Order: sequence, then C-alpha cells, then structure tokens
Amino acid sequence: MSSDFLIWRYLSVPGAAVLHDLRGFDENNRFDHGRTLKDEFPSETAFHMDPDFPRDLTLPDNVCNAEQVLLVSQRLQQALIDARLTHVEYLPMTVVDHKGRVASSSHVIVHPLELVDCIDMQQSVYQPHRLVKGKIDKVTKLVLDEQRVPPDRQLFKLKGYPTPVIVRGAFARTLTQAGFSGLDWLDVVDFPD
Repeated sequence: MSSDFLIWRYLSVPGAAVLHDLRGFDENNRFDHGRTLKDEFPSETAFHMDPDFPRDLTLPDNVCNAEQVLLVSQRLQQALIDARLTHVEYLPMTVVDHKGRVASSSHVIVHPLELVDCIDMQQSVYQPHRLVKGKIDKVTKLVLDEQRVPPDRQLFKLKGYPTPVIVRGAFARTLTQAGFSGLDWLDVVDFPD
C-alpha cells in the first residue's frame, strides 16, 4: 500500500559538500514552528562546509545539511516558484567553503509555513514529547489523514511532528523528471526506513 504523499529526502551525490555549521541565525528550532521568518532572517546567515571533508565541494540542487532544512539551488527554487506553491517562503542563504570564501550566494532555504494538522493519531505509532503537549518525539509508524490536507498544499510540514517535509506524489514526480541532483523521496508508509 502506498500513499499519495512522500517525504522529501536527500540523495547522496559523490563529492557533495557536507554543511554542518549554520551561523548568523541562532534560533534554529524556529524552522519547525511554521511561522514566517523572512522579515527577521539575518542576511549574513551562512552554512559552512565541514573542514573534515575538504575535497567535497559540489553543491547539488538539494543540499544535505546538519539543520535538516530544505536547502536548494536557484534552479530548484525556480521550479518551486513556477509550481506556485502556497504557504512557503524562501530564505536567502550563503554557503561558505573550507577556506572561508563564498561558494554560493544563490541557494535558499525553503521554509514551509502553517503546519498541517493531518497525522492520524489513532493509526500512527509514536512517543509523545515528555514536556510539550501535542508534540511528538519519535515516530515508528506514520499515517496521514489525507482528507485533512488542504488541496492547495503541495509541500508542507506536519503539526506536532515537523521534522519531515511532506510532498504530494504528483509534484514529487514532476521534480524527479526535471533531473534535480541530490533529491530523493520516501513513501510516507515506509517512514521511518
């Protein structure tokens, strides 16, 4: 059985840069709140390449990073803009190489807004957060109530469990056909893999 929804993931690319250090924005947990950040996001925010991997310099269209945010190339961003996604904002980002030089000033964080309340709590298997009511700590089986996903939402995060980014299957197939590097999908029914 499969779902109409997939989880946005990273596909390993040979020689891809490892980004581990986000500087300039100290409130990283705010990426999971679903509220706009564009008016307060510092323009000097930058990801830094991990010095332990000095030969890995390639920046794919979908860049794996320690913060687990969607960091995408200008080309992939344009595809998202062309798709007229709702409830998404783009936060400008600089990527700095191992020598402190700018490797890219055209990558952006794709920040989904307004978390969608569509987890089927009866069919999902999870551990509630010990301190925060309504938040989930760990999921061993994720089931979505697809009827509760607004029809205009192609890409979104889940209320209570905003770690994975969810994408409609048809939209994911469109992105795959466009050949973007570093992009992969996991069917929601296979989460976690």
